[in-house]
Amino acid sequence: MRHLFNKYRTILQCLSDGKYHSGNELGEILETSRTTIRKYINELISYGIDIYTVRGKGYSLPYSVELLSEDYINQCTGGASTKLFDMIDSTNSYMLTYLDTFHKGSCILAETQTKGVGRGGTSWISPFGSQILLSMYWEFNRSITGLSLAVGLSTVKVLEQMGIKGLGLKWPNDIYVNHKKLAGILIESKSTPNNGFKVVVGTGINVVTSNSLSNHKDISAITLDQVFDGKISRNELAVNLINEYRKLFSFFEKYGFSLLRSEWNSHDLFYGSEIKLIDKLTGKTIANGTERGVNDIGSIIVENQKGMQETFLIGDLSLRL
Repeated sequence: MRHLFNKYRTILQCLSDGKYHSGNELGEILETSRTTIRKYINELISYGIDIYTVRGKGYSLPYSVELLSEDYINQCTGGASTKLFDMIDSTNSYMLTYLDTFHKGSCILAETQTKGVGRGGTSWISPFGSQILLSMYWEFNRSITGLSLAVGLSTVKVLEQMGIKGLGLKWPNDIYVNHKKLAGILIESKSTPNNGFKVVVGTGINVVTSNSLSNHKDISAITLDQVFDGKISRNELAVNLINEYRKLFSFFEKYGFSLLRSEWNSHDLFYGSEIKLIDKLTGKTIANGTERGVNDIGSIIVENQKGMQETFLIGDLSLRL
């Protein structure tokens, strides 16, 4: 859904301060009855948006929300190449479906996803207005091996420039703070006849704490507002990511990953740790040993007990307990 009906977005704008607003107050703003407001609230809840309802107090979002502004983001990124969806199944899936309608550097942002997917097909939980959900399209006439690592590194750079400390990278595409997942990268591609690739790069970053994320039993996640005392603007973060990614992809087109290797290794959260690599499809262990960073194409280096080093391009990394 590209945009919620204006009446819904008006309600969400009113509730975005995280405070309670009565049905009468919202009714006056929308020039409608309290009963109709209740109907609108129920419809928003049916879309998967968490709204508290308390008798005598009214309605509230469980967290303060800064809604994204398509006009502002396009103004700050030079053009009208970013589309904002209030609700979408998946930004990556949508972009892949309509790939031929996009040009290099085009972006999709969403306030929430109903069928967000992480690496390995895992679900990506996305409470309304609490994250950055960004997909960007690019075309490469070279191998894209190592691209997910490069995107992770660029994401860390943007966050560090905004004042976030203690960031680390987990091979191949996760960003951690305090050993908890803050963000993830999902890259999907289609090959072209000239041996190039049409690529969709998806980034999800947890910005604001929400009940549906923190209470999810399968997720050990952290949000920016838990690790940073200052105010993080979702609009500014989106702008900074878009501008940084476009510079990165132009660089990657020419040089690939090799020139970024040492910088990636300096942010490697698991360097020197005893790890194991698992094939997520079969559940089998691919390798055990000491993690020694990555090589020039982004393959992870694992040193076994005999001191021999092997490299791997696939696998899910975890600490060996």
